[in-house]
Amino acid sequence: MKKLLLYAALSALLLMTSSCDFLRRAAGRPSSADIEAKKEYISQIEAQRKAEAEQKAMAMKYTQDSLAAWEFIAESGIILTPSSQFERLDTSLLESGYYLIIGTFFNEYNAMKTVAKVVDAGYSASTINLKPGYTTVGVCQSDDIVEFANSLKKVREEVFCPKEAWILVR
Repeated sequence: MKKLLLYAALSALLLMTSSCDFLRRAAGRPSSADIEAKKEYISQIEAQRKAEAEQKAMAMKYTQDSLAAWEFIAESGIILTPSSQFERLDTSLLESGYYLIIGTFFNEYNAMKTVAKVVDAGYSASTINLKPGYTTVGVCQSDDIVEFANSLKKVREEVFCPKEAWILVR
């Protein structure tokens, strides 16, 4: 019985000492669990760096697109007019940052006829009251300058868009 107990103890000791983790710990090295945790940490860091690089690339592309849009607007000769030039314009009523103004009307009926033409052509239009008695018709409204410039390219080719159209900037 004593021999059997001795063999069992030696077998257990042999199994304990034969595992790689036991030997690694005894030598002051990281265990398998430590190595796996480190691998996971490294993969998380790599994923985070990749996401940051993608964000930087997207920001750079948006910046380039925005600069190209502003360059297009500058080259087109369209006048940019800030909303601050209109004393009685309530900018809180403006839903977007940019509008292509295709007409200013004293008669609101004429403004609504122009809105109907724009809508019939497949674009959205809105009316803006600049000062008492004057209604403007704005198209291509957008908060994004790149989207606005792309819409502007299309609208400038339409029959309803006059050469003297201008841009209202909120």
